[in-house]
Amino acid sequence: MSQVITHRPSSDAAQIPTVVLYDVMRETANRLRGRLSHLQDVHPESGAELLQARVDVARRADAVDAQDRSAIAEADAIFRAELAQLPAA
Repeated sequence: MSQVITHRPSSDAAQIPTVVLYDVMRETANRLRGRLSHLQDVHPESGAELLQARVDVARRADAVDAQDRSAIAEADAIFRAELAQLPAA
């Protein structure tokens, strides 16, 4: 007996529980903060600016309504874009 496995399109994201999307967004924010922390270690001359950037990321992540799927998706996209712009660790 053979079994066919089909790929589910990304539009199925609406079926992912909101709490999971929120956790993904928080993890993206944590990765961004971690990269900023690493840069702070590598570039101590920019320490105050990078510390403020880390605080800002935490503040913005905390401000996202955990029940608002569109706000969660928007914040995650912004954090991912910011992470992509930073130099690799």
